[in-house]
Amino acid sequence: MNKEKRRSLYLKLTILLSGGVMMADLAVYPAAEKIFEAFPKTNTGLLNFILTGPSLILIFSSVLCGVMAQYIGKKALISGAYVLFTLSSLACVFADVPVLLAVMRALMGVAMGFIGTAMVGLIAELYMDENARSSVLGYYNGIMAGMGALFSLGAGYLALKNWHFVFLVFLVMIPVTLAVIAFIPQTEPEGKKDSRGASRETVPYKNVLALAGAAFVVNAMYAVILTQVAVIVTELGIGNASTAGVMGSLGTIGSLCACLAFGRIYDKCKNFIPVIFTIVMALGYTGLFFSRNILLVGLMCGILGAMYGLSFSYYLMYASVIVPPSKASLSISIANAAVYLGIFAGPYVPLVYQRVFSRSTIVDVLPYMIGTLAVCGTISAVLSVRRKHTLT
Repeated sequence: MNKEKRRSLYLKLTILLSGGVMMADLAVYPAAEKIFEAFPKTNTGLLNFILTGPSLILIFSSVLCGVMAQYIGKKALISGAYVLFTLSSLACVFADVPVLLAVMRALMGVAMGFIGTAMVGLIAELYMDENARSSVLGYYNGIMAGMGALFSLGAGYLALKNWHFVFLVFLVMIPVTLAVIAFIPQTEPEGKKDSRGASRETVPYKNVLALAGAAFVVNAMYAVILTQVAVIVTELGIGNASTAGVMGSLGTIGSLCACLAFGRIYDKCKNFIPVIFTIVMALGYTGLFFSRNILLVGLMCGILGAMYGLSFSYYLMYASVIVPPSKASLSISIANAAVYLGIFAGPYVPLVYQRVFSRSTIVDVLPYMIGTLAVCGTISAVLSVRRKHTLT
């Protein structure tokens, strides 16, 4: 293997392994109870921020990164974000003051938003062919899911020793950070490419915002099972917290498989992927509503996870192709923010349906969620047919 091919291989491996940062919160959740026990007199809101704050912060830092990519090259953005993430995450090992811990977690969220946007933007820039881009993006998201599962597993064991130790799983980010600095190529700011054109390239905000709206709704629907699986398992009467953990793992496995297959699916069903994941997600929740069998519920969790993985890859991919190359990172940042805003809103979705339709449990509102997804699927089908006719 010559030097150029070897460097290309190292670059691809670096890109694929870099996504693990986006699953950082999965390493902290196993220590949630012990963190609350360690600071009994601390405001509950501050402790909740320590657990979920990065997911909220990255929504804003994603968009900020999209704007900054117009003026700063992606290598600088990615390298800086990785250094920030590594230092702040490992600083949490030694943080004994809740406010300091919250600040470090907030910095982790800032870094996660920058990495999530800039790395996908880099993939869009390096892989101009749609099939190659969709394949790499799918593998990137799939390995991200796999690393998230490993983070959760490792952190669960470390949490038994000391809650500080869960942050030691981020030691693996040190070699990844070094690889990012060594192998990510220098790229010029996206705005510089724009300035070379005869006329200034613009963002089709109508299309981008429509994409963001769809991403928000679909991810908010999926986040119900993602964040409330323990409650649903209890309401269905099929097990306990251990069962919920298994169901969550099945969702991760489903997401991993769908992401790894995304390139092939995108090549065959490009225009109709939104129809697939919205309708199948509706069917998954339908199976969950009618089932009281643990094996069938596990299958539904796997299917729902797979549709989440498919939708996540699709929204980032589509965000990169509906805008000029000079605006790719900005479009991706908006889609990325919408995805995570939907996940953040997930726990509140059942509360809205319960209040509107006077229901008392999450299982009771599943039919209304199914109806929402069916409507989204129908709209997606109409738009997909129109898009196909337009292209032909």
